[in-house]
Amino acid sequence: MRITKSRFMMFCDAPIHFWAATHGHTALSDADPMMEYLAAQGYRAEPLAVQYLRDYVLPSYADATLIEQLECANEPFFARIDAAIYDRQAGVYDLYEIKSGSSPEKYVPDVAFQRAVFRSQLPVRHTYLVHLNGSYMRQDALDIQQLFTHVRIDDDIDAVATSIAQQQQQAHTVLTLADSSTLVSCTKPKECPCPQLCHPNLPEYSIYDIPRLQTDQKVALRQQGIISIHDLPVDTKIPPSAIPHVTAMQSGERRIDWPAITAMLDSFDYPLTFLDYEAAKQAIPLPGYRPNQDAAFQYALAIIDHPGAALRTAEYLADGNGDFVRSLIGQLMHDMPAHGSVVVWNKTYEQGINKSLAVAYPEYADALLHINDRIVDLMEVFQKNHYVDPRCKGSYSIKAVLPVLVPHLSYHDLAIANGGSAVLAWNRMVDTHTPPAEQARIRNDLLTYCGQDAIAMLEIWRVLQRNRP
Repeated sequence: MRITKSRFMMFCDAPIHFWAATHGHTALSDADPMMEYLAAQGYRAEPLAVQYLRDYVLPSYADATLIEQLECANEPFFARIDAAIYDRQAGVYDLYEIKSGSSPEKYVPDVAFQRAVFRSQLPVRHTYLVHLNGSYMRQDALDIQQLFTHVRIDDDIDAVATSIAQQQQQAHTVLTLADSSTLVSCTKPKECPCPQLCHPNLPEYSIYDIPRLQTDQKVALRQQGIISIHDLPVDTKIPPSAIPHVTAMQSGERRIDWPAITAMLDSFDYPLTFLDYEAAKQAIPLPGYRPNQDAAFQYALAIIDHPGAALRTAEYLADGNGDFVRSLIGQLMHDMPAHGSVVVWNKTYEQGINKSLAVAYPEYADALLHINDRIVDLMEVFQKNHYVDPRCKGSYSIKAVLPVLVPHLSYHDLAIANGGSAVLAWNRMVDTHTPPAEQARIRNDLLTYCGQDAIAMLEIWRVLQRNRP
């Protein structure tokens, strides 16, 4: 059985996950939808990166050939490099790995794995990383020479080469194991792809539910046989902000700071507009954007004009054609009340979207930044520990808070249940190869999901309003 680069990186992250994947363990879950979307964005960027190599890098060689998708094996290890240039004069290969990100340092370990495999079979001289240029802001036409840059990373690889070689051998050893009983479990059960292997019989409240607890602390506690939150030693050093959550989970009782919550609620001005954006990172930037900058493709509004007023809603979902972001902004200006509080969940995200829109479309800048001035963050009630419920398990995500405060609303029955799935679905919807019936179904699912995010905030606000002293 071959160990590919992706499987090797899985080993580096968690050997037990690597074992499960290479042995076809049935508990493995589907790929993370956001990672799947980002991979799709990488596929979009790759042909342009090859064009960049062909037009702007290959001419720097006197006599050379560009080879795409060059493969190499040194059993059990297998590597495929995005591109290589064979320098005929020197009789050597230069490797060029293409990445759709803009931070080359994080890719050094996986490129180091590739170089090791190729050097075992071929005369490899240098290794380069071709990546998106994060400082490039696209104007109208796409400038491929500015969109990409490449950097030689041999020194960075040399610094980790010994450890990579050791990990390769360790991965080979793990590959031959008949079972996973000797492997250490991961420390993130909520994200674990094989929970039955890593975390069987996990108690309702565990040490993994302690917010911001360091990985080494989790490992140390686990080595002492401490998994349940109820067995946590009293002298355990935990972040101060996590103490209310630990206390709540141990006692089973809520902790509510009503004066702080009331002060926040009283600061809201009518009309109240609950706003939720969905946005997708675009590896190939739109005009006015940089690579991998979020571009909004959808919003939902839930509006209460005055106390006791009936709810009204508004929504917009871009079809991906033409300047779809400009169309979204135009409709938002029509739907958004001119005054009052704009309620969001995680203001950093929504305000960041508006700032990006303001830069890309300066004619709307004043209006968009005015919206930012009116934004209030309902998440802060839970983020700042004004409302702590043990059932949230240390999380202030709206997905964790909603079923606790508003149990009749749920994301579980939705076809699209999180932001990663939303961007993946939208990417599928705007694909011209997608059948019209499927496009219509996805459109309905996206409208339902984004609309629920806005309604979820509204209903959480209503619960707080109704129960305040």
